[in-house]
Amino acid sequence: MVFEMRVEGITRFLAVFHSTRPDAVGPVRSSRTSDFDLLRGLDTPLYASSGGNNYVANALRNLPILSVTAMSRTEYYRNNSRPAPHDLYTNTSDLFALAPEGATTPAPWFDFVDPAATPNETGRALEEPITIAYRGGPLVTYTWDEGLGGWLRTQDGQPHTNSDGEQLSPENVVIMVASYVTSPADAISPELVSTGSGQLYVLTNGVVIEGTWSRDTAEGKPVLLDSSGGSIALSPGTTWVLYPESGNVRLPTS
Repeated sequence: MVFEMRVEGITRFLAVFHSTRPDAVGPVRSSRTSDFDLLRGLDTPLYASSGGNNYVANALRNLPILSVTAMSRTEYYRNNSRPAPHDLYTNTSDLFALAPEGATTPAPWFDFVDPAATPNETGRALEEPITIAYRGGPLVTYTWDEGLGGWLRTQDGQPHTNSDGEQLSPENVVIMVASYVTSPADAISPELVSTGSGQLYVLTNGVVIEGTWSRDTAEGKPVLLDSSGGSIALSPGTTWVLYPESGNVRLPTS
C-alpha cells in the first residue's frame, strides 16, 4: 500500500510493505507531520525514514511505532547512480530483522474481495483516464489495463515507472478527497488531515465506484461506502491511496 500526499509543490509517498518484501527501497526521505496520523492507524508499525527536523524528530518519539530511521541505524546506503538527496536506500530484509520478537504485521486498512469470489460489479467502467491534479503539482492519471489487471499511472504526462522501468499499475487506487492545514513543523509545509470524512473514488477491477470515506480517529481504519451506503471491497493486490483536495479529481465524461 502506498499513501500519496501533498508537500511543497510535489507529492510524497508513504509505502507500507505488508506481504511482499522488496530487496531495495528508495529513495528514502524525511518524515512529515502528515505521516503521524497515518502511522497511528497502522498498529505499531516498523517505521523507516531519513529523519526529520527537530519538531518532527521529537514528535516521532511519542508515536506508537518501532522507529528504525537513518538517524539511529546503519541499514541504509547511498545509491551513487542518483543525485543527493534522492540517493538514500535501504532494504526490507535488514529492516524487518530489527523487529522485536512478537511484533506483528499491521491489519489491512481496507476490506478485500476473496480471490475466489466474483469481482465487485458495482461502479462504472472507465475507458478513459481519471486525472488527479494536485495543487502545485504533479498531474497524475490512471488508466485501466485489462491485460495487466491494473491501473497504469502517469505523472506529468510521462509513464511513472519503477527502477526496473516497469510502469506502475496497482490493482486498486483509493482517492480520498481531503483537506490540508499548515504543518506546525514548517510554515511552508502542508499537513494532511486524514481523519474526518469526504468524497471518495475507488478504482478497482476496471471500474470507478463513487461514494464517501470516513475515519473517526487516527487509531482507526477508514470506512469506504458507495453512493447507496454499501461497503466497498477492493481487489487483492497493491493499493495506492491518494489524498487530493476538493476539485482536484477529474472523471472522464463517458
